[in-house]
Amino acid sequence: MVLQSQDVQEVVRSYLKSDDFEIISCEAVDQNGIAVGFQSNANKAQIRFKTSRGEDKLDVFIKLIPESPYHRKIVLEMDSFNRESILFNKVFNTYHEYLNDHSIPACYLARSNIQILEDMTKKGFKNRPIYETLDLQHCEKTMNTLAKFHALSFITEKREGRKMTDIVPIIKTETVMSTDKNHIGRKLTEVTIKSVKRVAEEYLGHLPSEAMKKAFHYLDHSFEEMRSSKLYPNVLSHADMWNSNIMFSYDEQGNVAEACIFDFQLSAYKAPGYDIQVFLHCCTNNELRERYLDHLMRVYYLDLTMILRSEGIDIEDLMSWQDFENMLQETLPISLALAVLVLTFVLTPERILKDVMSCNEKCKVYFEEDRTDYVLEALANDEKYKRRVISTITNFINYFTKEL
Repeated sequence: MVLQSQDVQEVVRSYLKSDDFEIISCEAVDQNGIAVGFQSNANKAQIRFKTSRGEDKLDVFIKLIPESPYHRKIVLEMDSFNRESILFNKVFNTYHEYLNDHSIPACYLARSNIQILEDMTKKGFKNRPIYETLDLQHCEKTMNTLAKFHALSFITEKREGRKMTDIVPIIKTETVMSTDKNHIGRKLTEVTIKSVKRVAEEYLGHLPSEAMKKAFHYLDHSFEEMRSSKLYPNVLSHADMWNSNIMFSYDEQGNVAEACIFDFQLSAYKAPGYDIQVFLHCCTNNELRERYLDHLMRVYYLDLTMILRSEGIDIEDLMSWQDFENMLQETLPISLALAVLVLTFVLTPERILKDVMSCNEKCKVYFEEDRTDYVLEALANDEKYKRRVISTITNFINYFTKEL
């Protein structure tokens, strides 16, 4: 893709924060490091320019509305791409001083149909394989980044004297978990729920039937559970914390140095525990959570405490450690449900996605009517998909055995 000249000018001006430059060229580059996403298409480019100090270059990551007619229609109806652009313009680019490391990518241009960001791969960041669960080091760095990201809301609300929902009202609504039964995002989710029920019937018949019944009832009503907390403080939540939306950098010894989160198209206003729990149940295995859950929660809470203290905010005025633990319990069931819905959908093998996306009619059936056959085919032929999906559904159903 070749960027419009005025866009190239705006990007470099934003990067340099100066008009002292002249564009030399803007060329497409290799697509290495691009993760496949549902909400947008992606490209990369390198912009070469010169200033009074000499020649320089800027590597950028370009996000665009999908080109496929049906796919494009869905994204536009969901308004997810536009949501992210609003967040960059109204929040991240305005209050970026709190995230001025690599916690999120810098954004140089954001409109309703295009976003141009720094190419994090040029800074050594990369995604982990989508079927791989994360180890302790990766989880600790993600907790560091989530603490900084959530601190942004508390600090901004204090300085502005108003809630994040007043700064960006769009986060009051849901992108895919809408209570509006006619919302396209809800239809996509209901199709996933339909396939999850079939998977449980086919593979998990050994689990208590009453627990399965309770789990399915909760899943059917999960749209009503997607709300801001009435008991605990809320923040601008990423709301889509799975492997593909997190990148990591490493030091010379191979240790994890930093975690960067991106793709804010599902962002909403929720208790911090929501991001934490969704991340843990989408990105880690049972063994790690059982062994290190308390440690990881203390990493997050301590980081959040220190960041807020540097801005004159006492975390005890927001939530004590006991409040924090209680909040994690409040957000657990909906996060378990979301992990099921997210992983069943996003881990779909690439060969299936290519087949679906090759035809608008297949797309419509897959996204709005029924994708059960595709899910069952993936379970039958892809061991990695099967292992992650079955484990996640099992954890969700087992949550309801405690009520029996």
